[in-house]
Amino acid sequence: SSLLNQVFVKKGMLNSKFVDWYEEMFALAHHISHGEIKKITGKNLEMYLERADKFIGEMANLVKELE
Repeated sequence: SSLLNQVFVKKGMLNSKFVDWYEEMFALAHHISHGEIKKITGKNLEMYLERADKFIGEMANLVKELE
């Protein structure tokens, strides 16, 4: 994530909220895989899915810009 900040956020190519979302999802996946989180509400699941879709779309746009 610090690499995302250095390369894309500081150059104005990526909004920092996407880095925050990535860090949050990475931590969530870690907590789930280690059994620390066993349940997620439907509301949170919808939020995570929406953010994941937006993140993937933004990364696809970055790739297109870099081509």
